[in-house]
Amino acid sequence: MESGDKVGKIRFETMANLRKVFLLILSTIALISSHSFGQSKQLKIPKNDFWYKYNKQKLEKLYLTDLTKSTTDSHWRLWYNGQTVSYAIDIVNDADKITAFVTPYTEEFVPYENEPQTDRIYTYKIPLEDSIAKNILQLINKTNINQIPDEDDIEGWGHGFDGVTYCIENATRSDYSFKSYWSPDASETKEAKTIKDFIGKIEEIVSIKKVWLKFNKYIPFESYNTGGPMVPVRALTYDQLLYYKQDRASYRKKMTKRNN
Repeated sequence: MESGDKVGKIRFETMANLRKVFLLILSTIALISSHSFGQSKQLKIPKNDFWYKYNKQKLEKLYLTDLTKSTTDSHWRLWYNGQTVSYAIDIVNDADKITAFVTPYTEEFVPYENEPQTDRIYTYKIPLEDSIAKNILQLINKTNINQIPDEDDIEGWGHGFDGVTYCIENATRSDYSFKSYWSPDASETKEAKTIKDFIGKIEEIVSIKKVWLKFNKYIPFESYNTGGPMVPVRALTYDQLLYYKQDRASYRKKMTKRNN
């Protein structure tokens, strides 16, 4: 064979191999894109999405996962939107490993007209024992709490501006739902009773009263609330008032530097 023929054959084989590699890359990209598209969730959010948006804006400050984008087998969350302090309880089930944690939180409230609000949140996560996590998951499955519709789809469920609101998020790899329930105590529906009993049991399982006692003891703000009209008033000395005022001023100065 002539040397020129050999070179031509080598070039042909090289081009053929490159073409195979190129097609393989295209197939891989198509497979990944198809898989990603298939993993996008079907979202079920109420038409009245006030509480969905209200809680969603807190996720970053509370270091909580956006469940519309979660990648675990399942992730369930209960929100307690109270007057002065609130919490979220998360149950994560992934690859048969169940974990849970409670996130209590409150927001600083500045009670002076000549001072702007700080938008500070005090929070931390409390990991729960595996046995507690399993008990909560069993309770969720036993009560079929995820099958109860949103409050707007329950005949006879009232609405108000006081009281508390509970919200439930439930996410799998393919679906996401959000539901809210204003003051189950104020409703006489059978669904309200189920939700009330469920919340009472879950709060007992996680010992929420102990969580509150410890959390309230270390709140670093002069005044605080989580959106309600009630604001706790502390009996403080002049030196304590001055300390809180200086602390707020220092925080605002730090945030101004960070944003500039």
